[in-house]
Amino acid sequence: MDARRALYWSAIHTLVWVLGFAVGAALVVGGYFLDVDVAIDMVEAGEPLSEVATTAAPGLAVALLGVVVWRLVSGWVLFRTLVPAVQESLAETYDNERVKSEILAVLDERLADMQEDLQGVQRELRSGDDGFEFD
Repeated sequence: MDARRALYWSAIHTLVWVLGFAVGAALVVGGYFLDVDVAIDMVEAGEPLSEVATTAAPGLAVALLGVVVWRLVSGWVLFRTLVPAVQESLAETYDNERVKSEILAVLDERLADMQEDLQGVQRELRSGDDGFEFD
């Protein structure tokens, strides 16, 4: 693969990864400001942990969703950019028609050798009248 195509695929990967990271980070920050900061103040004030957990749960869920979104986008963009890039690179280096013609050339050579051997055996059988008979 030439450098231009590699740069193209890596730019697409980076752009979508950054967008996924931005969305995930926004969800994490939004989750923090959705009562997690209040829960931290409650811990400092000595409130019971059950109340702190109840207060922080929605914000932590949103923050966790942000991490999950970021990881899913990261995996998805890797798959959606790596597979086509590898296919493109293989298409340049691996030519099916060339491989097929090489295999056919080898088979033709082998068949020609076998035909020569059979003709040699037939000539020997015809030339040698030594009473050889098939049973």
